[in-house]
Amino acid sequence: MIQPITSPEQLYTQWRRGMFVEAFGILQNTEDAEDCLQEAALRMVRHWDACNPATAQAWAFAIVRNQAVDMIRKRTVRTDATEEPFGNEHDSRLPRIPSHEA
Repeated sequence: MIQPITSPEQLYTQWRRGMFVEAFGILQNTEDAEDCLQEAALRMVRHWDACNPATAQAWAFAIVRNQAVDMIRKRTVRTDATEEPFGNEHDSRLPRIPSHEA
């Protein structure tokens, strides 16, 4: 018989491997998946009072998925922010403007 989950620690311990696979499947990076699990575990502890023990596994996996997606969004924003907004003089996406110098 499956024991009901009574704490976030028990939930994390019981489903850690599956949650890691979920995070890795989204993030495709071991270190990011580990970071995701740490953040997700903190969320589980902080919001444990909102968890229904009957649906604790689904709740935990949803937290992991949401955390992974948030990490991808932040990664994308960070990458976009490092690009120059209007390119630079060597940007091949910009049209060439002929020089009037002779």
